[in-house]
Amino acid sequence: MTAVTQPDWVRDEEQNGNKAATDTRHADILRTSVIAGSQLDSLPAPEPLINGILFRGTLAALYGPSGVGKSFVAMAMAMSVASGSPWQGHDVANGPILYVAAEGSFGLAQRRRAWMEHARLYQVDGDLWLPRAVNLLDPQWAAGLVALAEDVNPYLTVIDTVARSMQGGDENASRDMGALIGAADALRFATGTTALLVHHTPRNADNLRGHSSLEGAVDTAIEVRGDEGTFTLRCAKQKDAAEFEDVRLALSVIGDSCVIVPAGTELDSGITETGVRMLKALAETDLGEGLSPTRWNAVSGVADRSAFRWQKKLVDFGLVGSTGDGKRKLYTLTDQGRETLES
Repeated sequence: MTAVTQPDWVRDEEQNGNKAATDTRHADILRTSVIAGSQLDSLPAPEPLINGILFRGTLAALYGPSGVGKSFVAMAMAMSVASGSPWQGHDVANGPILYVAAEGSFGLAQRRRAWMEHARLYQVDGDLWLPRAVNLLDPQWAAGLVALAEDVNPYLTVIDTVARSMQGGDENASRDMGALIGAADALRFATGTTALLVHHTPRNADNLRGHSSLEGAVDTAIEVRGDEGTFTLRCAKQKDAAEFEDVRLALSVIGDSCVIVPAGTELDSGITETGVRMLKALAETDLGEGLSPTRWNAVSGVADRSAFRWQKKLVDFGLVGSTGDGKRKLYTLTDQGRETLES
């Protein structure tokens, strides 16, 4: 995408206070930009970044409640673009990425290693990380981020999270949210990057938190909904393309972190955090006689409905054995289950 910048003469005349001349010059720019309706077909079509999901040079939001897996999704998208690897079966445009980890660096290295192991890649060179918050409400810091992005020319810039990127601001105030949107737009106009904002939902609601101007400004809005160890990506808005179908995902343990995988295939590379929690509870509590279903649920701390589902899955996977029926049923860890916990 061609960068949109102000000509030097416009900036010079504005600085010199020559408002009338500047107004005329702006009018001249607008006149040369007008096209006839018959020429609209010549305008470039949206260029995919992640085919069917995100588009080049657009503003997007990935949002959901705390702890649902948003950052794992954002990282997987970023690493796919940086490496040219498909994202959940969708082709990507391969190019540099800039990931602003405003919530800090904790866990970034482990997550990146887990993703690379899962993708069977030994080296990725196109990913750059900024492990600190940048206050996008401060014009100088916002301009500094634009300057950094101009050095990188990223295909994708992730801002994780919105809340940490507007310190001292009010998410519900139109002025503050407008300033954040303006900073994200400045990134896009300067470099042609796709700006992906990672954000939260309000408590007991499923919309983007804060002022409605953010929802109106984004080209793509992706909601992350949790569902008992798995989660769903739902297309809440796709401005210039067809909405994509729901994407069902799960977190799967690799090493000391997790990666996202299609729901139902967790054992391709491990098991979800809930499954590991159930296994650990059984291993730590069973003294050799086995645990009843109710006792196992209680010591695991997992909600009953999810725990009973995982009991069956872990038996089906061969990680847990069972004897007896009904109230007499007892569960024990198998050798394969022990190996899984030790790996």
